[in-house]
Amino acid sequence: MNCLQLQDGNPCNECANCQTINEGKTLDYVEIDAASHTGVDNIREEILDKVAYPPTMLKKKIYVIDEVHMLSK
Repeated sequence: MNCLQLQDGNPCNECANCQTINEGKTLDYVEIDAASHTGVDNIREEILDKVAYPPTMLKKKIYVIDEVHMLSK
């Protein structure tokens, strides 16, 4: 999505944007650990707080919810 040199729809992992994301040096890529949250409402609040701001370094912001299946329990 933010890769400057997509290869068949996949990130190159070599361009500046890919390296920034892979090294965790951008606020525009947010990974949320659902297992450490108490529910869907908490995740929603966290995301809504962050989407109010435009991307700072990349073209688009990316939100990854890791362990999302834990929210349904």
